[in-house]
Amino acid sequence: MDMVMQGAGDFGDQAMNNPASSIYLFLQQLPWAGLTTIVATVLAIVFFVTSGDSGALVLSNFTYRLENVNNDAPAWMRTLWAVIIGALTLALLMAGGLDALQSAVVVTGLPFSIVLFFMMFGLFRSLRTEGFKERSHIAAMSGDLSGRISAGGAEPGAWRKRLSRAMRFPDQAEAERFLAETGRRAMAEVRDALAGQGVAAEIETDVGAENGLALRAAMADEQDFVYGIWPTPAIRPAFATRPQSAKTEYFRLEVHLIDGSQGYDLMHYSQAQIIDDILDQYERLLTFLHMRRHAFGGVKPIAGE
Repeated sequence: MDMVMQGAGDFGDQAMNNPASSIYLFLQQLPWAGLTTIVATVLAIVFFVTSGDSGALVLSNFTYRLENVNNDAPAWMRTLWAVIIGALTLALLMAGGLDALQSAVVVTGLPFSIVLFFMMFGLFRSLRTEGFKERSHIAAMSGDLSGRISAGGAEPGAWRKRLSRAMRFPDQAEAERFLAETGRRAMAEVRDALAGQGVAAEIETDVGAENGLALRAAMADEQDFVYGIWPTPAIRPAFATRPQSAKTEYFRLEVHLIDGSQGYDLMHYSQAQIIDDILDQYERLLTFLHMRRHAFGGVKPIAGE
């Protein structure tokens, strides 16, 4: 702008007629034009390639079934989306230059602005639901504490077993063996008890992760109660002074509900403790459903909220 105000009218006209080349016209007016032009070109390529690679990565993850959520889609899928993005961009540039590309961005962006209003509404409903869940956890805490006491908290030497469990870092085979024996038996007992109360329940295998187990209980017109235990790899912590093996990886048996991992490990819990934990989560869900129905005046909210 300063150059145009100082009388460089030709530069202003060229920049207005061809905005894509204005940066190079500007650099020609400064010293070391050849070097700065090369640097600007390299930076532009890096910027566009990085943006295109990020977009291709996200699209490939959205359109490919990931067996492990810690891994991305295969390279061929990302390459396919990168080729599609590049081909569409090239076609728009050849059809009408930069104006056509800008118009395409505006045309596709306008409908998405309507989606943003639905996202805002969904975010509001989700935050409200999270508030109900947090309050239901507090309301159900008395049952949680009583369950942990009944699980053997008063047993002499129980704290030593708890410390020993915290300092063990099992491998995959040990974790899967414990899950197949103790975890499955605990789920089977809860399933049979629920069936005795008229609640349809079943144990699902190979869910979420390889050899994972899940107890699913029907909740009539509500979303099913799902209590899953998944063998999850983790990095052995540095304070593990007596590792059972030379491997740097160990496995946790993490609890997964319908809304994801709960972040704690059931490895080496007793069968009674696992049963108590299942009941804790089941009671929390019942408390949450009661609080939500009360907040909505007894009217069931949108399914899947």
